[in-house]
Amino acid sequence: MSSNSKIQPSPPNLQALFHAAVVHRTAQRQQNFLLGFLAGFMAMLAGTGLWVAIAATVHCDCSFLAVGVGGLVGAAIRFFGRGVVWLFSGVAAVLVAAGCGLGTLFTAGSAFARSHETDFWATLGGLRPASALTLLQQQVGPVDIGFFALAAGLGWVLARRPPAPAAR
Repeated sequence: MSSNSKIQPSPPNLQALFHAAVVHRTAQRQQNFLLGFLAGFMAMLAGTGLWVAIAATVHCDCSFLAVGVGGLVGAAIRFFGRGVVWLFSGVAAVLVAAGCGLGTLFTAGSAFARSHETDFWATLGGLRPASALTLLQQQVGPVDIGFFALAAGLGWVLARRPPAPAAR
C-alpha cells in the first residue's frame, strides 16, 4: 500500500435514510398524547390502589411495589399513546412520582387508621396538606427513594416506543 492511499468513507445509503425518515414521520402521526396520558393516569391510580391494598393486607411498608406502578404506567402510555417523542417519557415519570407519593401517603394513612382503630377514609379526609407533607417526610427513607427512582426510570424507559430501525 502506498502512503498516499486514504480510506474513503462509503456514501450514505440515501434510500435507507429516506425510509427511516418516512417510518419515523408515520410513527409521529400515530401518536396520541391525550389517550396516552389518560391511560397512564388510570394505570397510576390502579397500580397505587393495588400497592395500598397489598400493603394494608400484609401490614408493611411495601415501597418496592412502586416499581410495579412504574412498569404499569410506562406500559399503558406506550400501548395507548404510541409515542416516539420524549414528552411521553416525561409524563410517565411525573405520573409515577405522583403515584409513589400517593402510595406512600395512603399506606401511612392505612397504618395510622389501623393503629388508632379509626376509619381509613376519615383519617385521610382529616389530613391537611401541611400534615400530609410532614407525614411523607417521616415515612420516606433512602431505600424508598431508591425504589421510587427505579420506578420513575422504568416508567421513563417503557413509555416511549424506540425509533424504527433503518432498512438495510
